Amino acid sequence: MLIEQFILAGAERMALALTRGLIDNGATIIVSPIKPGGLLKQDFINACLKGQDEQTYQADNRIDCKVTCPIASSKYDALAALKISRIIKQERIDTIIIVDVLRNGVFYTALAEVIGRVKPFTICWCHSLPSGKAGAFVGWLKRYFQCGLLDTLVCVSAAQQQAIIKAGFDKSRIVLIPNGVDLSQFARRETHLPLMDRRRDYLALPADKKIIVQVANMVPDKDFETLLKAIRLLIRDNRSDFHLVLIGRGVDSKQMQDTVSQLNLTEQITLAGVRDDVPEILTRADMLVLSSKQESFGLCVLEGMAAGLPVIVSDLPALAELVEHGKEGFRVPAADSDALAAAIARLLDDASLRKQMGSRGQEKARQFSISQMVEGFYRLIQQAPSKRKQPDADTPY
Repeated sequence: MLIEQFILAGAERMALALTRGLIDNGATIIVSPIKPGGLLKQDFINACLKGQDEQTYQADNRIDCKVTCPIASSKYDALAALKISRIIKQERIDTIIIVDVLRNGVFYTALAEVIGRVKPFTICWCHSLPSGKAGAFVGWLKRYFQCGLLDTLVCVSAAQQQAIIKAGFDKSRIVLIPNGVDLSQFARRETHLPLMDRRRDYLALPADKKIIVQVANMVPDKDFETLLKAIRLLIRDNRSDFHLVLIGRGVDSKQMQDTVSQLNLTEQITLAGVRDDVPEILTRADMLVLSSKQESFGLCVLEGMAAGLPVIVSDLPALAELVEHGKEGFRVPAADSDALAAAIARLLDDASLRKQMGSRGQEKARQFSISQMVEGFYRLIQQAPSKRKQPDADTPY
């Protein structure tokens, strides 16, 4: 498995879950990051340890599952492809799973196959939309497929799959495997215990307020502007019965702090930043919101539903696969702060509706289990030889 970095983000957390699941199914996994660092590094190492202590892991060269050193020392490192080629040969790799399309993983792997004259079954696990921040990746992915350097593209939602097909990708090369959620992580916790992540960062939540949570990194597609406008509208209606918690990379930046301060929302919003205790936070919240303009799946929405929360999301195709309007929560037009504020107000005012929608959300979340996701990949890997296609006759290898 080739991953950009062990950061705490949706695709990386799914990669960790898949690593654990495939190892439990008897697979041998080699995880190679492109870049060093990341909060999930030790979690990947622990998954590969399979119950062994770390000293044994470091000393025993016979250990099959492992995490390698970062393969790139700079943004464009020509030696990275050589390292991947060496790993493929030394570890006798049959299948490579490249996590997402946003960085250099696909390029490095394709180059490794050419210079090393090796051809494992190569899967690109795509968590992006062709119209999102990844840009127009379909064109160069098609070229890799034509050259025989990629075999399968895994999509995480039907909406994402259709968007990629519409952009010109061969639908016969796409496999749909939705993301999953571990329901056991979202059992209700003791609310009197303090919230503290592994870095011992405490998070204090006001006990006399209803807690609204958004889990999203600070990128344009997440549209924090609309959410903050909605919060201001609620305050203008003299509401003081809620508190918003923002979780994700960049939400505790100085830029966001300044924005919240300028809008006079400091008392109403906690900028929690990156945290690894999101399940515990969600089980103490009252609702989850996601004000995105673009989504390929919406993992945090599924996790909110698993925690028994009603959810309010933008009316986007991928999110419509998770949330039926009026059942598990509300879908509101993207970039519509008035509609978002109205939906939040309705849930704030109706405890019975929150409970009803939360219960339905948990039922829906059971349809998206980690085990189903792992089984999908396991079947794909088992069928790899029959799915592999040769390069086009007129295309040089």
